[in-house]
Amino acid sequence: MTGRADLPEQEYSNEAMRKTVLRVALSGLWALAVCYPDSRVRYWQAVHEIHERVQYAVPWQTLGVPWAIPTPGQTMATGLGDCQARAMVFASVLASKKIPFQLRASLDHMWVEFSGKRPNVLENDSKTLWTRPPPDAGMGIIVPNGSISRAAQAVGVPTMIQFRLPSVDWAESWRIEREYFWDAAPLSRKSLLAVGMALIWMVRR
Repeated sequence: MTGRADLPEQEYSNEAMRKTVLRVALSGLWALAVCYPDSRVRYWQAVHEIHERVQYAVPWQTLGVPWAIPTPGQTMATGLGDCQARAMVFASVLASKKIPFQLRASLDHMWVEFSGKRPNVLENDSKTLWTRPPPDAGMGIIVPNGSISRAAQAVGVPTMIQFRLPSVDWAESWRIEREYFWDAAPLSRKSLLAVGMALIWMVRR
């Protein structure tokens, strides 16, 4: 038998149920926050891990040539690579997880741009020479005749490499290029290059 005397107890029961549901919901959100932290943190952890596993080395040191872009598999196998090699590894990780990104490059550096990434001295809009979207950014992008797909045009998705005039510190650029191409070159290659150049100019005379 129920009556008005039972009403406060029923309201108390409903209030307790609402608090329990709220606590369960908050506990779930807290668990998600702990287990799946901010994406930017995960990205930077991935960048740090790649830098730890791929020690910096230019192509002269890894492949015996002045310039090359190895595949991500080759880079991880050797554990050596320059900024381009590291960028390709990171890009492959993001692509495998279907996380949006762009490849960007200046005159002297290549990096991966993603949501939430903060610019730094070498990686910022003013330094950018070109931007390349992921291969599938245009939902098909290139059709057999080489034109941009209609779907990509319709939604305005950039599908090709976009170039722009960057801001260049020529003294800094000269230092970076000299260290990358000349200082790291084997002495034997430098000697052959110098001898060959001298012979060319002697023949011209």
